[in-house]
Amino acid sequence: MRILLVCLLLISSLACKKSKDEDTLPKPLQELIANNGNCACSPFIDKYELVTDNPPQTDIIYLMSCAGIACNCITVYYDKNGQQTALPPSHHLVFVKRVWECKP
Repeated sequence: MRILLVCLLLISSLACKKSKDEDTLPKPLQELIANNGNCACSPFIDKYELVTDNPPQTDIIYLMSCAGIACNCITVYYDKNGQQTALPPSHHLVFVKRVWECKP
């Protein structure tokens, strides 16, 4: 029984390992990650450069969704401050990196 308990504690401590990128996220996104209790659908956060055409400018945007095959996920966009946002009509996204993912 003790061996099982030790194994479970070891696995859970490894599963909750923070990445360096996670510390650079805006506070609201860090809170979303901290409160994420379910990795069954493999949620993730990707960082993108948002390039708008009119007027031309570049900004940071975060995309949160999931990668689970059988999951029905909604993609949510967050601005550089971690506030939920909508994409402007004339834009394109340039992938920077995956900053967080939770695997089951």
